[in-house]
Amino acid sequence: MESSNDTYTITHWLDQLNASTSASEFHGLLTGLIITQGNKAAVQWQPYITPDLNPGDLVREEAVDNLNIVFESLIEELNDPMLSFSPLMPEEGDASIEQRIEAISEWTQGLLLGLSHGNLAVEKLSAESGEFLDDLLEISRANTFVPDSNEEINDRSLTEIGEYLRAGALTLLDELHPLPLFSVADDTPTLH
Repeated sequence: MESSNDTYTITHWLDQLNASTSASEFHGLLTGLIITQGNKAAVQWQPYITPDLNPGDLVREEAVDNLNIVFESLIEELNDPMLSFSPLMPEEGDASIEQRIEAISEWTQGLLLGLSHGNLAVEKLSAESGEFLDDLLEISRANTFVPDSNEEINDRSLTEIGEYLRAGALTLLDELHPLPLFSVADDTPTLH
């Protein structure tokens, strides 16, 4: 079985729910909710993705269960002392430059949505985090950017943007939750 944080696997589970969100946007949404709400986000993401889930719909319930695994895995990544967290985007060889730019835009839009729905207290953030939020607005419009004709420059730029998003998300998490979050599965503390 593929990793629970694999773009194609998450897309499959979202499709089972008839969700209109991409895997990257969903991952960004979860990240934003976790940053603002910690473990409480476990019950907050579902209404955004599947507001009409009927009990007894086994296919859709299985998809929700699998997406909960993604949530738990994301908490572990965000708390990993080795900083294994990274925004979910297609790999260089798996998607065109346009698809990768779109994924960055979608992940950032999801992050902004999660931060917003998680009631981010912007006034309590450091100047650095405030600047990061301003940058998120610009990056969320990345799907309007025209790629450079040089693929190497594009790849390097996307890698740098991805790293900036990763570092910014971890900085926000650290500001809002200086103590480690707990795993949903076992309630044992993990470091971030």
